[in-house]
Amino acid sequence: MKIITKDIQVLDEINKSKFITYLKYVENTDDAKEFIKEIKNKYVDATHVVSTYIIGTTGEQGHASDDGEPSGTAAMPMMDVFKKNNCTNFVCCCIRYFGGIKLGAGGLVRAYSTSASHALKEAGIKDLVKYSILSFNVKYEYSKIIDNLLKDYDILNKTFNEKVSYSIKIEETKLNDLKIFLINTTNNNVNIDI
Repeated sequence: MKIITKDIQVLDEINKSKFITYLKYVENTDDAKEFIKEIKNKYVDATHVVSTYIIGTTGEQGHASDDGEPSGTAAMPMMDVFKKNNCTNFVCCCIRYFGGIKLGAGGLVRAYSTSASHALKEAGIKDLVKYSILSFNVKYEYSKIIDNLLKDYDILNKTFNEKVSYSIKIEETKLNDLKIFLINTTNNNVNIDI
């Protein structure tokens, strides 16, 4: 799966209608719903506020609302853009101000999918990386070599008691290699929790 690299707002004008598209990274449905609510409150005078989101490492949670546009002509074309790009953990709202020219069903599908594509292109995407929190403690004698190893990791906590205790954020793909290194370096004198 992929996620967007930054939150974005883009404006497209299609046959005199204005389409303002917001694309935002979110981690849960509550945040997505709250963002949709904020956008609707901000653009109360808009003709339509179409919204869609996909959440989860497998895209298991989704939502699509045409907000008064003919069924299937707005939110689903937007969602299809993100599905084709294998995106998750985003919310996308497209605000439409009617410009006086009816677009028809095909025109609406093209307009909303174009707006979503434009926003996604501006935001950019990257691979979704799964992280774990690895906690361990070691004797003081091992701390210098471990500090050197961990210089490229995100150390969340390091405390000094009877032993040196670490909590680090680590990509799941690197987890096993680090565990093996810690076990070998300390002659199995390490307590590891994930």
